[in-house]
Amino acid sequence: MWLDVTMLKRVSTGYYLLFFLMVSLPAANAQHKQHVATEIWPELQAEYVFKSTSFFYFRHQYRYTTNSDYKGLNSFVLNNQLKRIQFRLGYEQALTNTWGLGGSQMFSFEPGRKLYFTDVYLRHLSFLPGLQVIKRVMVDYLLYTNAASIGRLRPRVDLDKPIKIRNFTLRLRAGYEVFLYTDFKTGKPYSARVIDRTRLRGEVVLQPNPHLTFTPFFTKQTDYTRLPNKESNQSTTVTFGENRNSITPIWGVEFRYTFYQGKKPFPRVIAPVQQD
Repeated sequence: MWLDVTMLKRVSTGYYLLFFLMVSLPAANAQHKQHVATEIWPELQAEYVFKSTSFFYFRHQYRYTTNSDYKGLNSFVLNNQLKRIQFRLGYEQALTNTWGLGGSQMFSFEPGRKLYFTDVYLRHLSFLPGLQVIKRVMVDYLLYTNAASIGRLRPRVDLDKPIKIRNFTLRLRAGYEVFLYTDFKTGKPYSARVIDRTRLRGEVVLQPNPHLTFTPFFTKQTDYTRLPNKESNQSTTVTFGENRNSITPIWGVEFRYTFYQGKKPFPRVIAPVQQD
């Protein structure tokens, strides 16, 4: 086989160690917490799955804030509180039964600007007693129409518990993702910390039939920044800026419809969604 499975297993073990090291970094220093208005993210996805379990997908998402003072995009629901509309087209190639390689292109609208995202990622599926462990590492590139472009490294781990209730399939899933930003020059596009963002996500995957999936979810998103340094009037004393953790609660629901090659459904693991 052209794919060295032993080497990939070593990469997987190293991924675990690196990931949990990074998870511990945001809590290393004293921090100030700031709570941001709750957001609501409804999402739609359609995908076409080949018999090899490789698949194409198209994704459409809206992002609303519950902050009534926000001046956003026009919308029939929560007018002027719409922060973003985005479209994503992607493909994931099944390399083996447990490894997948994918990528996607996304286009987004925000008040006053447009965003273009390009990403590639490697995904691995492993098993613990009663659990499936889905590991993914992604690299993406963000192009803004009104700001400097940045790149991001995004490792993620999901624990997936499948439950069968008669003919109904239920999956309980918890995931944690880390974001590290770079401008490919100085290492950081602004005065920031080692970890720039994390997302802790819990979801319930409801699958009434092999084609339709309904997934309500909750995400705790934390952005890690450092406030500017402060100088006295005589510029002789400098007070270093404190660390700030901005926490955004996110409630959402995903509707997914799956088309199968040959029109007859076959077994597969429903992969976690790809979000910017």
